[in-house]
Amino acid sequence: MKTVSICFVLIFICSKTYAAKFEGYIVMKSNDTIFGTLIFSDAKLHRLHGEMTDTKVLKIESLDNEQKIHREAVICYALKFVDTWETYWNIEVVNGINMFMKKISSGSLTMYSSLSWNPIENMSRRFILMQKVNDPDRLFIECPEPGNRKVLLDFFKDCPAVINLIENKSIKVNNCTEWEVLGTTYNKTCRNE
Repeated sequence: MKTVSICFVLIFICSKTYAAKFEGYIVMKSNDTIFGTLIFSDAKLHRLHGEMTDTKVLKIESLDNEQKIHREAVICYALKFVDTWETYWNIEVVNGINMFMKKISSGSLTMYSSLSWNPIENMSRRFILMQKVNDPDRLFIECPEPGNRKVLLDFFKDCPAVINLIENKSIKVNNCTEWEVLGTTYNKTCRNE
């Protein structure tokens, strides 16, 4: 029993050791803004590939008071990582399911990206949401997934420049970090305003 207690104490101490704190703020749906220090319990899980992973609950410490705030009450949160401010928006992705997503491209095409940690597979999964101006259809897609090339070709059928990037394999469709080029190219050459 003593060994089990010691193990729990060590796990608790280690989890606190990995906590990451960032200067930041949370914008609430109630129009309040809470400034303080955003706390993520495990930095290794939350900071991957230059992005924070999605979370259902945010912790913020302000004026010596720590609060847990559920995603449903939040419009967005922003944090300062090194010298760069990053904003994560609470976006409805499908049928009432929301995720915190980082805007990676805006203009005629807005693209959002979100990482989600899958503890069962012990890996992260990236999700991309794309929305064209004046088009009610959105594309919410997991990357990489088999069949993404076909889905992207169909979604960008109104933009020969993007189609060319995909067909000529100028970007690797299975490398989601290259998808930002699709948004940039679309916004420069195929404005749908």
